[in-house]
Amino acid sequence: MHSIRELAQFPNLACKISGVVAYCNPQRVTVDAIRPYVEHCLECFGWDRVVFGGDWPVCNTTASLGRWMEILQGIVANESAGNREKLFAKNAERIYRLT
Repeated sequence: MHSIRELAQFPNLACKISGVVAYCNPQRVTVDAIRPYVEHCLECFGWDRVVFGGDWPVCNTTASLGRWMEILQGIVANESAGNREKLFAKNAERIYRLT
């Protein structure tokens, strides 16, 4: 996780929260198992430089896209609506210059 912190030092980089469930033990695809990794990325990059990634179809090796969404939404459930909107939409719109 040290490398993520180093990468976050570059202000022109963003972090896509993706590919996490594909590397889980299929019996441990849970909020508690994944939370530390997601929270580390959020802590390092901040809410303005993170974007959601579905990782479909690769996520299907351990969980469905729907399950991945449930897990990530569970991890960020206590965050403000504004921060959740940044993660799931607004940051991608800005970074990829979508309208």
